[in-house]
Amino acid sequence: MSSLAIPERGAIETQDQIGVSLDEYKRKSRKDAISAILWGSGFILLHIVLLVSGVIGFSALFRSLFFIIGVVGFVGGGWEYYQARTLTVEDLNKHNEAQEFSQSIEKTPIIYTKAVLACLIAVAALQLIAGNKESIQAAGLVKSAVWEGETWRLFTCATLHVNFLHIWMNGQALIGLGRMTESLTNRAYLAIVFLPSAVCGSIFSLLLMPNTTSVGASGGLMGLVGFLAVLGYRRKEILPSGFFKSLLIYIGFIGVIGLVGFAIIDNAAHLGGLVAGVVFGLVLIKKGDGVSLAAVSRLVRGLGWASLLAIAAISLFSIVKILK
Repeated sequence: MSSLAIPERGAIETQDQIGVSLDEYKRKSRKDAISAILWGSGFILLHIVLLVSGVIGFSALFRSLFFIIGVVGFVGGGWEYYQARTLTVEDLNKHNEAQEFSQSIEKTPIIYTKAVLACLIAVAALQLIAGNKESIQAAGLVKSAVWEGETWRLFTCATLHVNFLHIWMNGQALIGLGRMTESLTNRAYLAIVFLPSAVCGSIFSLLLMPNTTSVGASGGLMGLVGFLAVLGYRRKEILPSGFFKSLLIYIGFIGVIGLVGFAIIDNAAHLGGLVAGVVFGLVLIKKGDGVSLAAVSRLVRGLGWASLLAIAAISLFSIVKILK
């Protein structure tokens, strides 16, 4: 999938034409980078003004998701701008290949992804009615309550979110990761990996961050990232050249966000979900065996349905607990 394509008139593009395409790619990359730097700077500046004026304290900076997003946007934009100066034709070809790949997977129906997202949105809607704080106390991962016997919180906490921004960000991540999972493998794997990864994330959080209360589907999402990373490594021959690298960068990106926002981000849950996803990938994805991951046994399909129904049941149980 190279940009050195043969046009309709039958002639191969000249080096000058390639240069124009590369220049356009560099300009677009710089433009996107500047945009990220500007909005990132805006978020940071706003928090500095609030800090200087005494509206918030210094510790509140690292408890603000908008400040964390601003720092990541500013740093990421700066790095992208630096990288744009050294882009080559090979980078352009990889970009075009990734674009074609993205467009191809857009056509895949994401049935399981939408079902899981619908469950999360349903719980989020009830949280708005009942109150987020009350809902989290009722069904979130309150560690002391788990140790007292309410182990069901290890499951229900993954269906709750702190606020609209939290569910929106996780929802966007779920759509992207779910689309890749359903298009590159069998959709059954979406639920099979997501559910136990979310629970594994809860267990890691319980053991490694015992003094916090946690909610969110991030453990399940990181499980999908780990699963796809193994897929990218073991099936390089059928995927775009930068697929595996992009997932490693994504993992690093999440790690940076976790370091900056350690005060409000459950890094233990992220780690637990990622570990579970990698384990599932190593077990389910064989290296270059020529077998399509879309073709699965009835047992795997059944496990997929069972896992999806379990996610729906857990979401319903969360709603019941919130309403009480």
